[in-house]
Amino acid sequence: MSIKLLHQALASRGFEVINQQEAPTRLQIRGRVQRNLNVERNWLLVVYYLLDWDGPCGIDISKQYVKHDGQLRFVWRIILQQAASLSGTALDGENITKHLEEVSKRIASAPKSNRVELESFPLYGVGPNRNSKGNVGPVGKVAVGPAARR
Repeated sequence: MSIKLLHQALASRGFEVINQQEAPTRLQIRGRVQRNLNVERNWLLVVYYLLDWDGPCGIDISKQYVKHDGQLRFVWRIILQQAASLSGTALDGENITKHLEEVSKRIASAPKSNRVELESFPLYGVGPNRNSKGNVGPVGKVAVGPAARR
């Protein structure tokens, strides 16, 4: 249930889980973020918010580059790992799934970017063939220089 909650929290921030590897003290999730400037900006705020947190488990977030169909691509890799004792075993034998709810809450509470960039804007009142009639059109039809003064 907690892993499903974590996936939902990640999805709400534009992160699509591709695969995961789970061990008792470690969880690795690989995924991608939508290629949209606003979504990418919000995702980077989540990354900053998680890395700035002194939570109950270690968090490592990085890009992993892979070659796919002859092109270089990357996936985001999130590793959650239970803190280890000096002997190398997990503290108190804790399972990483105990902390997934806290991580999910941290992701959900990360701030969202207030900056929005406009990618396109329709011009109302102007038809799509606005340049085909009248004196405005391609370069050969517009009077320029001294001829434009008449």
